Amino acid sequence: MKYKVGIVGAGVAGMMLSIYLKRAGVDFVLIESKKPGGQANFTPVIENFPSYDKISGRELSKKIFDQVKNLEVHYINDEVKLVTRKDDSYVLKMRDSDDIVVDTLFIATGKKIKKLDIPSVNDFLGVGLSYCATCDGKFFEGKDVLVVGDTNKALEEAVYLSRICKKVIVLSEGVDVRADHFFKEKVFMVDNIEIMYHASLKELVKDEVLKEAIIVRNGKEERLSISGCFAYVGYVPNSELFLHLVDVNGDGYVKVDKNRQTSCKGIYAVGDVTDTEVYQLITAMADAVIAVNHYLQEN
Repeated sequence: MKYKVGIVGAGVAGMMLSIYLKRAGVDFVLIESKKPGGQANFTPVIENFPSYDKISGRELSKKIFDQVKNLEVHYINDEVKLVTRKDDSYVLKMRDSDDIVVDTLFIATGKKIKKLDIPSVNDFLGVGLSYCATCDGKFFEGKDVLVVGDTNKALEEAVYLSRICKKVIVLSEGVDVRADHFFKEKVFMVDNIEIMYHASLKELVKDEVLKEAIIVRNGKEERLSISGCFAYVGYVPNSELFLHLVDVNGDGYVKVDKNRQTSCKGIYAVGDVTDTEVYQLITAMADAVIAVNHYLQEN
């Protein structure tokens, strides 16, 4: 299959790319291996998006994807396994479908939650460790849980868990949480959330299921009896597919210029996969508009 443009990733940035390219009459394909919306799907409440006082990330993602479908965008739900360059085109080797060849490639693959850096971390998945409170919080109803991290996302999820769980303990490595004032105020209003400062997770302990967390607080080890652990220690970009093609920074985020062009001719990158200062839904959308505008001027 041959197209002028290929978009890899149908998060908010990828969907915005598709809306603008479709309106411009460009022949393109939108590819997503999971669910449209990306990380937005795991945000329980969005309160800073224009035109909505409050909306869930999942609902907002669905509304945008509904618009994409109404435009009859060519959408493929499949995984890109390999990207290679052939002359002036790019070949996308797919998991289930035929190869796709495009002249221009837009990377919109976003980022994913970083795994905890503790011993045997994968052994705790499914028995108490989770990276998504809205997905798994219901399994810990009436129980004590731990939230590792003190970012906006961590505190937002702690508030969500406080409505389900008996007690929520938040670990903050500093003297104060890193989250914005808005999220700190929300946490401080909840009685069953406790923030432990100068604290970090050293180890998790389980029998059949998770039963303890060993933490280091103020330089001393402590044991916490918990049933669940929710980790929000940062993100890593989904850039692995493109490392042989484009320049990235030390953390793997794709480097782009003001037009969202990468170091490789014919490849743009937008949204959370890029090396930028602000990661918001609205800035991801802006990236898409800027990239499409430049592409149309050049083609």
